[in-house]
Amino acid sequence: MPRESILTHLTAFPHLVNPAPTHHTRYKIVFFSSSLSLPTTIAESLRLTFFPLNWQFTYIPVCPEQLCDVISSPMPFCIGLPSHLQHAPDLIPDDVVCVHLEDRRLEIGKVK
Repeated sequence: MPRESILTHLTAFPHLVNPAPTHHTRYKIVFFSSSLSLPTTIAESLRLTFFPLNWQFTYIPVCPEQLCDVISSPMPFCIGLPSHLQHAPDLIPDDVVCVHLEDRRLEIGKVK
């Protein structure tokens, strides 16, 4: 993916791109995309904004459907999921930040 495209996607979500790394440690973030490479690239780019610190929580750039239960965990996480799961009933808890990469849309809580 070209560098300009990554920056365009990241700057579309100013609440996620914050210079203070501790700002992100309270979030449960799920990236939805129909592409497998896009959530990986965006999640990795977001993780690199922590430098020189490291993300110490659950980090699954492309989560298989069999591991979707990790979304119910009480700790912060950064997970990429296929777009078709965004409307799965009872999958997304109320305290999860949902980032829809194709639509460049950010929602907190259940997807309607």
